[in-house]
Parts: sequence; structure tokens; C-alpha cells
Amino acid sequence: MKSFKLDNITWLDGLRGVAVIIVLGSHFGHARMNIFPNINLIGFGQFGIYIFFFLSWFLLSRQFYKREEKITIRYLISYFNKRIFRVIPLYYIVLMIDFYITKVYFPDQNINMLFSCMLLKEAPGVFRTIPIEIKSYLLLPVVSVIFKKLSKNKEGCIILIITVISMVFLNIYFGDTNILGTLGIEKYYIYFIAGSITALIHEKIRTYKFNNNLITKSVLAICITMLVIQIPIIWIKIFPGYASVYEINWEEFYQYRYLIGVFIIPIIVLITLLDEKSFLKKVLDSKILRYIGKISFSIYCIHMLVINVVFYTFLDFSSSIKSIITLIITLIFSTITYYLIETTFIKIGHKLNSKIYNK
Repeated sequence: MKSFKLDNITWLDGLRGVAVIIVLGSHFGHARMNIFPNINLIGFGQFGIYIFFFLSWFLLSRQFYKREEKITIRYLISYFNKRIFRVIPLYYIVLMIDFYITKVYFPDQNINMLFSCMLLKEAPGVFRTIPIEIKSYLLLPVVSVIFKKLSKNKEGCIILIITVISMVFLNIYFGDTNILGTLGIEKYYIYFIAGSITALIHEKIRTYKFNNNLITKSVLAICITMLVIQIPIIWIKIFPGYASVYEINWEEFYQYRYLIGVFIIPIIVLITLLDEKSFLKKVLDSKILRYIGKISFSIYCIHMLVINVVFYTFLDFSSSIKSIITLIITLIFSTITYYLIETTFIKIGHKLNSKIYNK
């Protein structure tokens, strides 16, 4: 039986690139800055966030599932150290820059909000997902170890399946009132779990020879189609109910529909992982998408700041011109911050980990 190359997943950077493009498109729509007037991704940005959360736990959980040695305190310190140096430095720097630039346009800006964000409490706008991501890192080792142990026998697998199904229904019927509400991840934890479960499934069946047949292609096409239909501007054209996307009550609109992504995203990722000849994999493995995925965290942190500055600075420019200016500035500054800030602190984190392991 042909062995699947476990580490041949560079195309996931491309998927991360798609995720940040979706977020950009949505926020451009909110600012009424569309490169193409008839293409509006407003309201679809949530699915970009879901992909980010899914990929985060998928990739991090793999480290625990692949590890044969015992999970030690030293290993956990190394894990948390990597995550802190990967996310916190750029997050704090952009937060402070955003605060002082925003204060130019809105002098009443309260510094308490800055401290709240830095303490990983409730954050406004685009920053709200970053504390959620960081706090989820605390749960990941525990969840991964439990899932790995349960998957070793049939009884454990049954318990695991029941647990996951229960979590889905808990999310549907109790929403913000469930116990994870105290961490602020109650609306998103199901995507973290989905990422971890998908990593576990892939680990179990990675030696399976996956046929590139019509059924596989059909399932993949259906999943992608269902995901695309979730774009609100397409949805309201198929199922009229709102006169405009700007009139949608987003909380009501996404109340249950985000759960569709819980099933669609894992299926797309799993099929693409197992099908080595997948056309989707070739697209996602393109250099441009992989590069965008590589600098996606910088893009995510910076883009709203750039959108706001361009919006208030170039008032007389057309929507298309403003969106192109925003895109160019965002890519330039994201590249700079990636190489100057992200990679620098990642290297510092690696050096600290080397010292920890060499003690």
C-alpha cells in the first residue's frame, strides 16, 4: 500500500492565503471598496476566520499526534514559547500603532481599550479573533492528548464520536451560555475541535491509497459549491429576503449557518490531503497563494488599519482605486512586518527553545 507523505502539506499555506483573501474581500465590502463592483464578499469573512481557526488546530494537533515520546513539561514549555513568540509581538506592535493612528482621527479614543486588548480581554474589530486564538492554545495540548488516547481502541473511538456530536449540539442549543464562554471562544471552539479531529483522522489513514475517481471529485465539488453559496450576496439572490447585504442582521444570518463549515472545511481538507493528484491541491500550492498564506498573519493584523487610513485620506477617489491602493500598501507593509518582526521573534523563540532542551 502506497504511503502518503505526511509532511507534504505546503499547499495548506495556499489555503491560508485563500482565507485571508476572503477576510480582505469582506472588509473591503464593508468599507465599500471593491476592485470589481459586482463582486462583493461582505459577510463572507467569517468563513475565512473559520478556516484560520481550523488550520491552526489541525497543524498544531499533528505535532501531538505524531509524537511518540511522552509529553513532558519541557515539551509543553517549548510549545507555548513558540506560540507566544509567533503571535504576541506583532499583535502588540500593531495594536499600539493602530491606537495612536486612530487617535489622530478620533481624539476621544480611550487607552483602556488598548490595555484590554493587550491583556487578551475583549478586543474590537479585527483584533477580537487574536485573543480567541491565543487562549485556544491553552486547551489544545489537553484536547490533543485526550483525543489521541481515546482513538487507540474501539470503545474510545465511540466515546470520541459521541463527545464531538455532543459538542456540536451544545453549540447549537446553548450558544454563548456554554462553559467555554468564560474563555470567549464559545462560538468558535467547534472549528478548533474540527481541525484537531481532522488531523487525527489523517494521521490514522495517511497510508490509505486514495483513488482520484468521480465520486471524490463530486464530493469535493459539492463541498466547494456549498461553501461558495454561503456568500451573502449570492445567498440573497438565490433566496430573496433582504434588499441588500448592508441590511442583513449578521448575528441572525450566521446563527446556525456557520455550522455548515464545520463539515465542509474538514471534508475539503481531508480529501485534498489524501488525493495526491487533486487539481485543488495544485491551485493551492501555487507560489502566489503560498506566499500570501505565509504573510497572512501580518496581512490580517495590518489590513484594517490600512483600510481606515486610505478611506479617510483618499475621500475623492473611486472605490476601485481606493481598494487597489489599500491592497498594494497592505502587501508591502505585510511583507516588511513578516520579515522584520515575525521571523525575527520566531528565531528568538527557537533560540530559547534550544536553550531549554540543552539544559
